Amino acid sequence: MAFKTKFKGEPLFSVPDFAQLCWDEFGREIIAKVNERFKGTSAAINPDYKGEDRQVTNSNTFRLFAINSVARENGVRVMHPEESEILLAQERLPEAGSAYYDLGAVIDFSGKNHNLACDLYNKLPKEWKDLDKFPCVALELLPVSSSIGDYGLSLEPTAYSQLRTAKILSQQTGMFNGDDLELFRYGLPSELGQGTRTFHTLAQKKPAVDNLGVSGLCLDWGLNLGSGSEGLADSDEDGRVVFVSAEGTSQKFMEYSNNLIRKRRDLEEELLRVNRAEEILKGK
Repeated sequence: MAFKTKFKGEPLFSVPDFAQLCWDEFGREIIAKVNERFKGTSAAINPDYKGEDRQVTNSNTFRLFAINSVARENGVRVMHPEESEILLAQERLPEAGSAYYDLGAVIDFSGKNHNLACDLYNKLPKEWKDLDKFPCVALELLPVSSSIGDYGLSLEPTAYSQLRTAKILSQQTGMFNGDDLELFRYGLPSELGQGTRTFHTLAQKKPAVDNLGVSGLCLDWGLNLGSGSEGLADSDEDGRVVFVSAEGTSQKFMEYSNNLIRKRRDLEEELLRVNRAEEILKGK
């Protein structure tokens, strides 16, 4: 199936690069395949998961990854954390502030869903098992049937998976600024302390395999961000999914991110020049 001829979702950036998952022609194809593969699990998509504008609702971590596994076969994927922040900065993220978006998983030392976390850890390539690389954000995992844990599903890496070290997940819940440049690079803030948005984290134990945990990474209704969602199958009607084109999109985001960073640095340099001029005029 050719993505450019089949994709009927709501365009967000450069058609057809961004769109919400909806109950349209393309969306129904994705949903049918998800339900065929994940029938009877918390990754399946019920017919009543439908918003007023035909959006697919009730996102959860397993469902996000299941949708992504099918979407990848059709030239699209779910958006990554940094892409959600760029769309938010562009004021193009659908229903921002009234919907939530699952963005991936967090592997940390919280001990949450411990058996599931250990199972996932054991499936990781050797080079990903260095505990110094944790906590991390895990993207594009795959749900698989399993008797491990409480969900009937476990997670495993794919050829598209990314593990991104994120030491900020070791800090306590705190505030951050929405114009933090790291948000546009990796989807997480570089520091906590001041700002108008909240970054949620789980209490961490000593770094050890015995303390491994896995939880969901989510952008919530209040535009807060974090790993406070330990219920990987939890969902409600406000959950949404956004697709991006799998081809060329990363380069476009990188260009946009670099432009933001360049403009921010130019502004900071200009402010420094103004401050220095004021100091000179004051005789300092």
